[in-house]
This record gives sequence, C-alpha cells and structure tokens, in this order.
Amino acid sequence: MSRVEERLQRWRQVLATHGVRMTPQREAVLHYLAETRTHPTAAEVYAAVKRRAPRVSRATVYNTLNLLARLGLIVELRRQEGAVRYETNLDPHVNLICLRCGQVFDVETSFSLSLPDHLPFMVHHVRVDAYGVCARCRHAMSSSPMPSPSEEVKSS
Repeated sequence: MSRVEERLQRWRQVLATHGVRMTPQREAVLHYLAETRTHPTAAEVYAAVKRRAPRVSRATVYNTLNLLARLGLIVELRRQEGAVRYETNLDPHVNLICLRCGQVFDVETSFSLSLPDHLPFMVHHVRVDAYGVCARCRHAMSSSPMPSPSEEVKSS
C-alpha cells in the first residue's frame, strides 16, 4: 500500500470513528492533502480541489481543514504575518522554512524523542523547524538584500 493510500485509509477511519459523513467533496480534499508534498494554505487547497471537484465550496474546504487539524490528523503551521499553512506529514522530519517567501520544504530524517518515564506526556508528533532562505529567494536577493534576523524581528 502506498503512503497516500495509508494516509487516506487512516484519515477515513478516524473520521468515521467521529461520525463524519464522507462526501465526494470532502473525499477530494482528503485525497489532495494525502498526496501533496507541499505545505499548502487553505486557499491553495481550495484552488487545487476545485480543479478536481468543481462543485466543492470554500466552506467545505475550510471546514475540512479545521476538522482534520482539530482531530490531530494535520497540523496548522502559523507564521507571524498570519499565513497559515497545513502540515500533512506527521512523521519525524525537519521543515525548512524560507524567511522571504514562506515556503516550507520537508527534509526526511530519522530521529525520535524519548522522554523520561516520570513525565505524564504522550508525544503525538515531532517537528523541527529550520529557518533560512530558499534557492529561488537567494537568487532574487542580488537585487534586494534580505534583512538581518534582528531587523526582521524589529519590523514585526
């Protein structure tokens, strides 16, 4: 079974357990999220799903994203400027986040977090974020240099 099929099957099971009815539009949202390797915004999910399922509404997409996040099946990545992207890969990995354009790239890695037995905490997923500048933005920097991290914090 492929990674996409495994993710879809797991998500469908969780949704069914919570009594969520599976509509063709919701299925289209799930399918897009299961196969994407990007970290899309809600608007990007809506645009992509609309091409596959023209009858999908913006409300269905946004409600499905909120439901999946609430159930812990995806994670909202919130940036200071308000852009929310969705993380669908809950396997241990590193997110490379571009400080200029906001794109997020996954780097697969194998690591685990082991906590002392006395801590009453169950780890759901581990995410490590690394901030820098992507290749496309580095190329564009020749005409407009990036502010230093301290300048960026001051402007926030």
